[in-house]
Amino acid sequence: MTYSNKLHVEAIKASLKDITKEIKAILESLRSKCNGVFIQFIDEKAYYSKKQVALAYTLSMKAFKEKYNRLRRKELEFLLYLAATAQFNKAVEKVGVKGKTACLIIIGEKYEDVERCISKIKEDLKILGPCKPNKQYIKKLYNIDEKLMRELCLQEDKDKCLEILVLESIASIDYS
Repeated sequence: MTYSNKLHVEAIKASLKDITKEIKAILESLRSKCNGVFIQFIDEKAYYSKKQVALAYTLSMKAFKEKYNRLRRKELEFLLYLAATAQFNKAVEKVGVKGKTACLIIIGEKYEDVERCISKIKEDLKILGPCKPNKQYIKKLYNIDEKLMRELCLQEDKDKCLEILVLESIASIDYS
């Protein structure tokens, strides 16, 4: 999926053996194989849509470009935005990997770079398919209650409305 003709986003569900030791090592290996793309693991339940991930990525890159980033590494700044919080510990608690499966986020400006990266990482990871949204967890993550959904959303557009509320949560965090 392309955003502003600049970003291609993939969210791939992957199996992990030992989350504490393995994530950092796997990410280093993947990043060395996949130049020119952004790679990060998140909790599989924290994924809702490619637009959600693209917005968090765009805002975190903007923070670095305009020098108001809170953290030294872009991948960690991305977690802040994805979790819609200014506190790193809360971000890890909300969107950090918790189990033996995770959602691997790959973002690049060129479709070919992302696809090439996916083909290279297949030998390093057990890929379980695309990441799927967990609506109940997403509502909890972004503090979206059913009453708000009933007030703001048309019955036939609940998924789209939820996505808009998620994007609004990410975009409205005050980092000043």
